[in-house]
Amino acid sequence: MRAPITVITASHSIGKRYELEAGQLKKTTLGELWAGGYEVRHVSGLLELADLIGSLKPGQALSASVPRDGSESGEITTKKGRKNGSVAQMAVLSVRARRLTAS
Repeated sequence: MRAPITVITASHSIGKRYELEAGQLKKTTLGELWAGGYEVRHVSGLLELADLIGSLKPGQALSASVPRDGSESGEITTKKGRKNGSVAQMAVLSVRARRLTAS
């Protein structure tokens, strides 16, 4: 069985930075998602999901939700940014994928 997962590519910088300061974890928002594109992918298990996460580029995120209209790709924006109803509605979870790198 293949599970759908949506790859979102922002049209601008998005992400979070985590740092330790005086032993406390500090989170800084680098940019929030407000416009971009999406493509629904299908994975068969954790290994394929891990490969997909590893292939993400800066400005990309994963969402466990899929477009309500059943489309496989298209543009995405917030309701406020929607123009002429041309952008598919999609509930974007605030789950963002990021690549972890050794420092």
